[in-house]
Amino acid sequence: QLSKITPKRIERWQGELLMSGGKRSQGLSGNTVRLARNALSKVLTAAVVDGCISSNPVSSVKGPKKNAYKNRSLTSEEVTVLLNNSEGWLRNAIILGVRTGLRPGEVVALRWEDIRGSFLTVNHTSKSVKGNGVVLSPPKTNRSRRMVPLSPSLKEALSRWKEEQEQIGGSEFVISQTGNPIRRDSFSQSYKRLAMQSDSESTPHWLRHTFATALIQDGKPTAHVAELLGDTEAMVSTVYSHVIRPKVELADAIDDALPLDIA
Repeated sequence: QLSKITPKRIERWQGELLMSGGKRSQGLSGNTVRLARNALSKVLTAAVVDGCISSNPVSSVKGPKKNAYKNRSLTSEEVTVLLNNSEGWLRNAIILGVRTGLRPGEVVALRWEDIRGSFLTVNHTSKSVKGNGVVLSPPKTNRSRRMVPLSPSLKEALSRWKEEQEQIGGSEFVISQTGNPIRRDSFSQSYKRLAMQSDSESTPHWLRHTFATALIQDGKPTAHVAELLGDTEAMVSTVYSHVIRPKVELADAIDDALPLDIA
């Protein structure tokens, strides 16, 4: 029924197409799912015109991004090289990104007051404004406002970094230099130079992908990963379908490897 086609059901439908759609249930590409989404949207738009429903629910749901697989995750060895070649605020920004999955703008906007106990809260993102330094703004969506747990190694690293900061006067921002917050574009530029020095083609956003990929490969539910990233489950299924799909394909292999009459 038209009334039962909700944004949440559309999100789930897109995710299912990405993960297990197609004749062989191996998943469809992001572009193919976008075509299916567009077809559905046209039908529902016609339903709005005919007065069957009041609004098109597709308009409330993000579609799969183009070039969704351009970004990739880093290996532990690659992250280690970056950390060994960096120091100070940049090294700690990398640690934060790879241990929390925060977006680059969220990393440089994080303040010490956002860290309480074993969690940090994402309350702002940072924008670089020409002639106006750093400007903090609320996250784009309510979903982006979230709590992220701090791993033991991250808590220890942040504790050491705060002690270093306080020796030179301290700062309200976690990622800072001589007390001043780091601009988002400065973070990107410094990371780019470090990546070139480390023979890496990565960008700060790859740290976020590394965090998510590690959790998904470890078998954590996409819904939980999406919550930590501040994204929808459908979006996580889109971006990381190349990680999820092999696990889906193992379903039949399990029965073939160990045939049992358990019906």
